[in-house]
Amino acid sequence: MDMPVEDYLREISEFLSERFDYPLMLSPRDVARILTWYEADYSLGVVLDGITTALSGRIDRRPVSLSYCEAAVKKKSRQQP
Repeated sequence: MDMPVEDYLREISEFLSERFDYPLMLSPRDVARILTWYEADYSLGVVLDGITTALSGRIDRRPVSLSYCEAAVKKKSRQQP
């Protein structure tokens, strides 16, 4: 991974804050999930695409756990060239 883990975490956190239009703090479980994606070498673009896909059908704008996005992120990573 070309990106330092701190930047990876920050980018995802900022993306979620913008998505929910609400400043949020990642839970320890969400941080652990992001670190798993980082260690699996999922690109930032794949993760953000997966999160976007998972949340696209939601009407409720309240933040959710990233476990809600896990399947979509994994699917996007398998589609990655």
